[in-house]
Amino acid sequence: MPPIKGYITQDKYIRGRSLKEIESILGFNSGRLSAGAAVYALGCLPEPDEFELRGYTYLPEGGTVVRKSVNDLDVDTLKETLRLEVWSTVGLNRLVKVVPVQDWGSYPIGLGAPQWELTRPVDAVLVRNLLHYSDVYNG
Repeated sequence: MPPIKGYITQDKYIRGRSLKEIESILGFNSGRLSAGAAVYALGCLPEPDEFELRGYTYLPEGGTVVRKSVNDLDVDTLKETLRLEVWSTVGLNRLVKVVPVQDWGSYPIGLGAPQWELTRPVDAVLVRNLLHYSDVYNG
């Protein structure tokens, strides 16, 4: 897989869930993951200039407008805190991207998982291909 871009979340929000459940959590159109999906894990943590804060999947595009501060907190400080204290490249806190086999549809409101947007390509490794709607992702 070439380096990935776009929206990512943490492993713990999709682990132990079927593709159908993942679809709802992340805000994919109903049926979008019915033909399968691949889950990729980032090989390294993105640098602060490689991602943007995007809130939660229950808000359109995460509901976050990039500003210099969020609730009086400096965005650069928030990004560095994510890198040092929240994210990982292993375990439940690792960053993952779900890539649908079917490339169609928009993104309705999801049930709620934090998300960030990679603005530059970041190296990733295939964790698992899920081929059936009922397949459960176990990391």
